[in-house]
Amino acid sequence: MDLLVVLGTSTAYFFSLTAMLTACVVPPEGAGAMGMEGGMEGGMAGGMHHHTGLFFFDTAAMLLTFVSLGKYLESRVKGQSSLPPSLRPSFPPQ
Repeated sequence: MDLLVVLGTSTAYFFSLTAMLTACVVPPEGAGAMGMEGGMEGGMAGGMHHHTGLFFFDTAAMLLTFVSLGKYLESRVKGQSSLPPSLRPSFPPQ
């Protein structure tokens, strides 16, 4: 299970890192030497490009957070269930 989590989060992280670095280096399609076609029109001045891409940095972070939280809760519940019955919290009958 841990191997699958590591593989999934690492894949999402490195894919995002590659996509981000590629977006910084490669100009968008249709861009001329000075930005967009036509020079400096449209607010895109001198080689500054606007890229929209798929980044999954948040996915990797949230997966690791949820898995860690689940393991913490599981160990806490297992610790309480291993207590003798006299030390377990008692609930009034309904």
